[in-house]
Amino acid sequence: MGFMALLAIAGKLFSLLPFPDWSDAASVRAWMLSALDVADGIADTTATDKDDKALEAARTLVANEAAFMAFYGVIVDLVTDGKADDMESRVASAAALAGGEETKLDPAVIIAIITAVMQLIEMWRNRKA
Repeated sequence: MGFMALLAIAGKLFSLLPFPDWSDAASVRAWMLSALDVADGIADTTATDKDDKALEAARTLVANEAAFMAFYGVIVDLVTDGKADDMESRVASAAALAGGEETKLDPAVIIAIITAVMQLIEMWRNRKA
C-alpha cells in the first residue's frame, strides 16, 4: 500500500472525529454507520474476505433497530463503565434479534468487533497530548 493510500485512509479515520455523544442512541448509530463505511473502504484494500464478512455482520447488527438497541446497551456499558455484565449473552440476544442463523451473525465475531473498537477507544483516551 502506497503513501497516498495510507494518507487517504488517515483522512477517512479523522472524519470519524469527534466521537458521538454515547448517551444518544441515534448519534451513536449514525456514527457507527459512518465508521462502517470507512472500514469498508479499508477492507477493500486487503486480500482477505474475513474483514468483509465481519463488516457485513456489524452492518446487519446496526441496521436492525431492535438488534442495535440491544447492542447499544452493551456499548454504553463498556464506554461508561469499562465493562459490560453478561456481554456474551447480551450480544447473542442482539444477534438473534437481527436474524441470528438467517443472517449468519456469529456472536463471537461481534464480540471480537466490540473488543477491537474498545481497544481503539482506549488508545484514543490514553494518547499523549
